[in-house]
Amino acid sequence: MPPLITSFPVTLSETPTDIKYDSRYEPLSVDIQWKTRVNPPAYVDIKTANSPKIDEVGFGKSDLTTLAYQNVKYTLLEVQLCRATHQSWVIPATQKENNVADMILTFSTPRTDVPYRYIVVVQPILSSETGLSPTYLQGLAGASQGAFSLQSLFPEVNQRFAYYVTSLTPEAGRSQTESCNVFIGVTGLSVSARLLADIQRVNGMGTTGWPSFAGLPFQARLSQEVSSVDINKVLTTTVLFDRARALRSFKNSELVTRDDTLDSYKCVPFDPDNNIVMNSDGQPIIRVNADTGQVLSSVVDARAATRAAEGTVGKMDPGRLRDYMATALGIVLSIIVFGSIIYLAIVTFRGSGGAAAGQLPVAGAAGAAAGAAAGLPIAAPVAVAAAPSVWSSLPLWLLILLVGGFLGFIIGAMLS
Repeated sequence: MPPLITSFPVTLSETPTDIKYDSRYEPLSVDIQWKTRVNPPAYVDIKTANSPKIDEVGFGKSDLTTLAYQNVKYTLLEVQLCRATHQSWVIPATQKENNVADMILTFSTPRTDVPYRYIVVVQPILSSETGLSPTYLQGLAGASQGAFSLQSLFPEVNQRFAYYVTSLTPEAGRSQTESCNVFIGVTGLSVSARLLADIQRVNGMGTTGWPSFAGLPFQARLSQEVSSVDINKVLTTTVLFDRARALRSFKNSELVTRDDTLDSYKCVPFDPDNNIVMNSDGQPIIRVNADTGQVLSSVVDARAATRAAEGTVGKMDPGRLRDYMATALGIVLSIIVFGSIIYLAIVTFRGSGGAAAGQLPVAGAAGAAAGAAAGLPIAAPVAVAAAPSVWSSLPLWLLILLVGGFLGFIIGAMLS
């Protein structure tokens, strides 16, 4: 556990670097279940009260993003998109001035017997001409259609986070001290400067810029005794959203098993040459753009519609049937060719065998008279068997062909 701090936000008293953050590395993972909404997000009261709060949580919203940590389930309590609060934490130092805003997510649990009552995740927003355009921020800029999820603000699975624990004063009538774990994405998220300008324009921010941080839901319980800390009082992790690692640490089967809607997932293209990259430790990781692809529910609906239109459910694939028939036809033709060769060989053998025995064919009465005149013995007429006709065995050939065709079909099915 990192040392306790009693404030939020706090600044770092020294300039952070990769090396300094690496020296404070202590891996920590959570299992977060991002939810998707079909209506665009909006500021709750930006134009009249200049509030930074987003309508992600509120009346009528029950399907909320949840987070599981140390066998405890936390539910999203509040979302703010406000003026930057943790610029001093951003690396590299040259990006600090580009940190114009922060997305701050607050999670809570009703349980009071846990080490952390609240979890706060801060994602610094870095303005860039070549930055991303997360779908969630597009909704705040006026986009009316799409699948809007906070997950689009955390596309880097292995993003580096610094974290610290802040202590809360006890609630009225209670003596137990509660704590909040704070995670800050120190590398931030590079976002299109044009998109950020559109958000400000659509929401009437004008020259005032981004609304100020409104405080956490429990801000009154923070003593704010500390305004800055050195880096030795924080820890870092690059596996915060590594679900598999988080699940391995869970002992509660209810947290290991999760039920999600189809809108909670996306089907995104994967190219090993482009999506497998090396992290700062030289280890291969998978990096995908959550803004690409399709929501799983739309993929399933399209698949069902295609099946209904083509009527292919429960039927053999045409390509496989074609392979079966080709195999069967090949075997049938092979039987015909080899059967014909064998038949011709038998007929030829029988004809040549009679001549070899010295039995001359009888040429009628003229032949008999000629033989008698020559003083040769006249043999009794010999009955010569007629050559067998292929058509006389037609039923047998048909049976052979049918058996061959059936065997060909079976062989084709086995090979497929």
